[in-house]
Amino acid sequence: MNAFNDFVWGMSSSVALTGVMALGMKVLQILIILLVCKILISLSSKLIEKVLGAQVQRKKLAMSERKASTLSTVAGSILKYVIYFIGLVSVLKQLGVPTESLLVIASAGSVAIGLGAQGIAGDMMEGFFILFEDHYAVGDVVTIQGITGTVESVTLRSTTLRDPMGSVHIIPNGSIGTVTNNCREFINAVVTVGIAYGES
Repeated sequence: MNAFNDFVWGMSSSVALTGVMALGMKVLQILIILLVCKILISLSSKLIEKVLGAQVQRKKLAMSERKASTLSTVAGSILKYVIYFIGLVSVLKQLGVPTESLLVIASAGSVAIGLGAQGIAGDMMEGFFILFEDHYAVGDVVTIQGITGTVESVTLRSTTLRDPMGSVHIIPNGSIGTVTNNCREFINAVVTVGIAYGES
């Protein structure tokens, strides 16, 4: 009887040890996936900056430094979201979530975007138009919603302005409306100079 109990105890210990090892391997794989995602985001950002920097240097395909900086910000943002999504799917697969469930989650997410996140979708669409129609770029001085400042960043969702006082304004792209760009080609400044009546 004691031998049987020892056998059962040994088997249960072996099963528990195997379960702990399997769990440890899954945790390790998830950590590796997250680390790879972080490395990919960093490398993609550097690659985008390098490619756009080369475009700025070329004479035939000249691209302004401001536009290159804007494209770098937007492309980096898109790639970051794509890598995050791929990483999330990989982590869920490691946790044993079946592919069918992932499709259901994606469908539910699309419904949520259609119903509850219309503002976000509008912001992203407006961000694409701002980028491709070149309304303004990073470094331009613009007036949006009565706020005048320097464009610090443009993403798919928002535009960041810094006014002359140093305050940072984050404006959703969907609510921008009319934009006054003070850095497009030329600008006139009306200056009043006082002259004494006795001067020639």
